[in-house]
Amino acid sequence: MCSPMRLLFSRSATAAARLALVRLLRKLLRKWRPLWMNLQKKGKNQTPVEAVAQVLPSTKFLQNIGLQPAVPKRSSKAVVAACVHELEVEVEAEMQGAAALREKFETLNKKVLASEEARERQLEEMEQLRKQVEETNAILRRVFGLDRE
Repeated sequence: MCSPMRLLFSRSATAAARLALVRLLRKLLRKWRPLWMNLQKKGKNQTPVEAVAQVLPSTKFLQNIGLQPAVPKRSSKAVVAACVHELEVEVEAEMQGAAALREKFETLNKKVLASEEARERQLEEMEQLRKQVEETNAILRRVFGLDRE
């Protein structure tokens, strides 16, 4: 989308378009000033650009000069139906995402349980090996007479 200021300063802009833009800017300024003054009184620091951006959508100038596509008017039933459809699509996508996450969680949970079981088996094997080493050392001490009781 072309900015209104570019239109104002472009060579291809007609005098009528420039005049219309100047009128729009004056109109926006009249709407914008009270908003900005109220925000300043409330202590909210809003830049002039933000304030104009807040007021600009309420005007039809950009649509009239072709810089912003006109939104076709729909009946309220059609708007509601479109919103319902969008929400249904969004819910379906979230449900699919949740199912994928659930599946991934179950897979990771199985891996964690398997690794914990393997770790416990290794600990048991290490304990058995330690006992065998102690028994072997005891036998060797007796054989060589190092164990004097």
